Amino acid sequence: MNRVRIAHVVSTSPPYEGGMGTVAVNLVNELRKLGYDADLISPGDGLTPWFRYGNANFNPELLWRLRKYDIVHLHYGFFGGTEFILFAKWFKLLKAKLVVHYHNDVVGVGIVKSVAWLDEKLFLKSLFRSADAVIALSEYHLQHS
Repeated sequence: MNRVRIAHVVSTSPPYEGGMGTVAVNLVNELRKLGYDADLISPGDGLTPWFRYGNANFNPELLWRLRKYDIVHLHYGFFGGTEFILFAKWFKLLKAKLVVHYHNDVVGVGIVKSVAWLDEKLFLKSLFRSADAVIALSEYHLQHS
């Protein structure tokens, strides 16, 4: 029997101090204990952004890096990564099941706020529709964010 291959894709990971990366690392470790072939894919763990601005990372590498997985667990918001995963789903380049883990509403000022707003308007609903499952903090959070 083949082991299920799961990729946790996140914009940051330890030693960067942030909740999304910590959650992703903990999930990968627990999945491995259960016998799954789980990997963390982030700019801190082998993913090479073409360029980055803050925690946003432009990562076309995801188009080919994720092909070997059965499940892709995307920790949203990953600006510069989410769009490539969505593109891959649209054009059937990614056969894996897609789980979207909606951690929080992205807030910020200046360009960060503008990019978050634009990303939400252009991609978020389509990302949710393309997902096989969506995880959020609560039903209220999912419905009102």
